[in-house]
Amino acid sequence: MKKVMEFFRDKTVAFYIALAFAVLSLITAIIYVAAISGLGEYFSIIPFLLVIVGVIAFVGLSILGSCRLGSAVLSVANFAAFIAYVATIYGFTIVQAMSVGSAADIKELPIIIVIGGLLFICALATNVTAWIRQRKTQKKKDKKGGDTVASGGNV
Repeated sequence: MKKVMEFFRDKTVAFYIALAFAVLSLITAIIYVAAISGLGEYFSIIPFLLVIVGVIAFVGLSILGSCRLGSAVLSVANFAAFIAYVATIYGFTIVQAMSVGSAADIKELPIIIVIGGLLFICALATNVTAWIRQRKTQKKKDKKGGDTVASGGNV
């Protein structure tokens, strides 16, 4: 428990935002498999795997101390999952719209739009957090209790 508290002690709000979007990415991937797997040839496991790999990389790199790199990897994985998702689901919506006459009559369309939107929002948000400092800076104190300049010499 002490190690867990030490890990979270020096994190900023940006890290917690990235962590929240990593969890949202994982939930989106699970919803994707549950909702879209019944579409047969229009279902691809690649977006699911990309999100899972991204979340695992985020957690692993954060544990190793590279929180910003973890956010960047998660962002790239989420964006790649979004592109793969759009590429695979596009054929389904076109075929369905041609057979039923209107895209509004496709019963799976709302969940298709929600999953695509969530993947894109997760990619965008984790990209933003990758550019923000995710660890608090630590100030060194001199013998008198004042802050020192990080110049390496005695000031």
